[in-house]
Amino acid sequence: MRDIMSELFKWDQDIFLQNLFISLDTKTLRRCCEVSKLWREFINRRVWGCARLRPGLIVRLWTDFHPVQQELVVRGAVTSIACDDQIMVCGYTDGTCEVFNEETGECIDTFDDNEEGIHYTSSKVTVGENIIEKISYGSDQSDRAGNSYFGIWRKIAFQKMFESVQDDEKDYVYLLDHGKDEKLSKAGKYQKSGGMYKILEDSLKDVKYLPKRDFCTDGIYFVFGMQHEICICEVRCETKIRKVSMESNIVNLTMRDHNVLILQDFKFSVLDLDTDKICLKGENSFQLISTSSNAQIVSILDAQNFIKLYTWTDLTNPNLPTCLPIHTFSLPIPTSPYTIPCICLSQTTLIAATTGSNSIFSYQLWRDRPQLARDGEE
Repeated sequence: MRDIMSELFKWDQDIFLQNLFISLDTKTLRRCCEVSKLWREFINRRVWGCARLRPGLIVRLWTDFHPVQQELVVRGAVTSIACDDQIMVCGYTDGTCEVFNEETGECIDTFDDNEEGIHYTSSKVTVGENIIEKISYGSDQSDRAGNSYFGIWRKIAFQKMFESVQDDEKDYVYLLDHGKDEKLSKAGKYQKSGGMYKILEDSLKDVKYLPKRDFCTDGIYFVFGMQHEICICEVRCETKIRKVSMESNIVNLTMRDHNVLILQDFKFSVLDLDTDKICLKGENSFQLISTSSNAQIVSILDAQNFIKLYTWTDLTNPNLPTCLPIHTFSLPIPTSPYTIPCICLSQTTLIAATTGSNSIFSYQLWRDRPQLARDGEE
C-alpha cells in the first residue's frame, strides 16, 4: 500500500490523494500524519489546510471525538480561560494572566501589568484573531470596588498595544473583539492608530441605554441577556434597543452570524436576529451552566459537568424542531454547589477549568496545526 502511495505522490496525483485521505475517519487520518513527513505535510496543507474541506472536517472531528487529553497545572487560582488553536490564556485571582502553548502546555508569557495600590481579585481574558485582552478587577486602599486595569497585547511577540486604568469598571468589563484591527466594547470602539488603540466613545448609538452586562456581537449587532429578555442593539444605528421576551431566566449566550444560542435554566433556543424569531431546540434534565462556540460547533455545559456538542447547521435549521448532540462527554471535574466550571471552544480544541482551581483540562483534536492553502488553491 505504501508503495502505491509513494507512486501517487511521485506522480503528483493531488486530487486523487486528497479524495483518498478525506474518505478516512478522522482517527485514521491523524495516524496517517505519523507515517512520514511527506504524508504529514500533504495532509496538513491539502486536506486540513483546504478552505473548501475544512468546515466539514471540523464537524467530523467533533463528531468522532478522539482527543488528546491533557491536564495543565498552573501557578494561580483560575478566574477565566480563553483559547484559539495556538494558545491558551488563563486569568488569575491576582489580576495577572499567563499565555500557554496549546499543544505543549509550555508557558510562553505572563501579563502582570497592573496598577499599583489596587488589590486585585480576578481577571477576565479573551483571545481575538490577532490580539489578547485582559481586564483585572479589584479595589483600592479604601476597599472601594470598581477599579479595573484593561490591556491589549499582540498575539505575535506579545507587544502591548493599549492600556488604561479606570475607577468605573463598566467602561471595560464588557468586551469582545471583532475582526483584525478593531475592538468593539461596551463603551465604544477601540480603533488602531499608530500602533496603539484609541477609544471613540461616540461609535455606538445610545451607549448609556445599553445594559450593564456581558454581550455577544458579530460586528453588526450587540446582544445582551437580561433575566427574562434579550436586548438587541444594532451598531451605528439610530434605532432604539429591541427587546425579545423569554419565558424563563437567561443563563448564557453565544453567537454566530445573525443567530444567537440562548441558554435558559433547562432548555436552549436559537434567536434569528433578522426576524426576532425564537425556536426551541432542546431541553435538558440538569441545569444548564455555560456555552461556547466556534464557526461550526456549539458546546453546552450542564450542572453535572456534562458537555454536549451540537452543530450550528442543526441548530439553525428551521425544519429541525429538536436537535440531538453529535457527541456527549463528562469533564473530570467533581460537581460542587460553590464553583462553576468555565469552558472555551476553538476550532479544534476545548478547554475547561473550575474557577478557583489551578488545573486546566484540554481536549485537542488536531495537534499538528495545518498550514492554510492560498486563496484559490484546493
